[in-house]
Amino acid sequence: MKKLVCITLTLSMMLSLSACGGKTETQSAGGKTDGSVAAATETAGSGEAAVTEEGAQADDGAAGGQVYDTGNFKVLEAEGWKVFPQKDMFSEDKDALNPNMVQICKGGKTETDIFTYPSMTISYGGKDNKLVAPSKEFYDNVEDLDDIVTGTHTWTAFKCESVGTKMYVLYEDTGDIQYQASLCYEMSGGNANIDDADVQAILTSIESTEK
Repeated sequence: MKKLVCITLTLSMMLSLSACGGKTETQSAGGKTDGSVAAATETAGSGEAAVTEEGAQADDGAAGGQVYDTGNFKVLEAEGWKVFPQKDMFSEDKDALNPNMVQICKGGKTETDIFTYPSMTISYGGKDNKLVAPSKEFYDNVEDLDDIVTGTHTWTAFKCESVGTKMYVLYEDTGDIQYQASLCYEMSGGNANIDDADVQAILTSIESTEK
């Protein structure tokens, strides 16, 4: 079973490497975005997700950035982190992006940095796809954690290892919507703790935009 999980994780990583970059608007030192947020949003229907809000802030003001919309949910691309959209492997359009999954890498510049820098994979379950709670039997060295509350989200959580990578796995089921967030927190290129302000801000920002 663990071999199957390793293969699945490897395929997921490989897909992320071929993912097309969604358009985002970067925030300048003066607090304004370079380019038009409205113009970026207009590209979302052509297979590219877009920023929908500029200058998003965490509740404590510790993490700035911009909000990235996959099409079905939005999430904060915190300062110092970079969003990497995922290819939709089930779409006939080879350039289509998966509206139900995104990866965010701390300190990453290119897709390959997810192998060396802390990163978070966020998955969404809505009308047409439902997520099931992650099974602990697929992971090693599992340690149950108390529920983690970020904004309106209450996550069931555990720490674990997968193919030697240390992770936090979080899951929330509201009945109609499910979210899963997996944080690879201890990597050769740096660390990211679940209590860090930027990580907390990212988790707090996750919200459905599905029509």
